[in-house]
Amino acid sequence: MLLSILLPILSIGILIFIVYDKQDGLIQGEIDALNKTYKGLIVIGDTHIAPFKNFPNIFIKVGSVQFFESKE
Repeated sequence: MLLSILLPILSIGILIFIVYDKQDGLIQGEIDALNKTYKGLIVIGDTHIAPFKNFPNIFIKVGSVQFFESKE
């Protein structure tokens, strides 16, 4: 009984920790994928993930976004 309550809570806690720990890499990976298809260059500043601000949607706050016409 206790295990059936603690296991989901522990799993969600570990998942949230991993997302917070890897948030920069996750978002940078998505920006890199966008840059492959975009003719120019997209550069972003600091990002912060807030998974419970608009629950069940995940909120991502981006400090600054720059669009360049070319990749040079």
